[in-house]
Amino acid sequence: MAPPLARFRRELESFIALAEALSFHRAAERSHITQSTLSYRIKELEDEIGAKLFRREPPRTSLTAAGHALLGEARIMLTQMEESFALVQRAASGSSDVLAIGYLESVTTTPLPDTIGSLRQQYPEIKLELQSSTSPPSSHD
Repeated sequence: MAPPLARFRRELESFIALAEALSFHRAAERSHITQSTLSYRIKELEDEIGAKLFRREPPRTSLTAAGHALLGEARIMLTQMEESFALVQRAASGSSDVLAIGYLESVTTTPLPDTIGSLRQQYPEIKLELQSSTSPPSSHD
């Protein structure tokens, strides 16, 4: 059995796929799973939440009010999970989201301000720490 978080993630992915396709057949096909697996995941999610998310009235499937309420939140939760997993993986591998830049106050007219602006545009997820100094480090450090 999958860990609870992995199972919940798959349930949310299945929910979003069905909410977008409004067809068990198409959602299962797009998700590369069987219709019975999709149905099982949706039922598990509905049981966990305690609300019906879909109206199953063949040949149509539609979202209930609860399903509409969950759809936007489910997308946000999946995005946050993915970002959190990526952050943890970077931390585990020793990567850092902080870039420390040391500079001399006397050279702030150099391309440094433009370079910092470019870095912030290209890598908004990286925190820049600027450390100024009035004198260069000694060669004996």
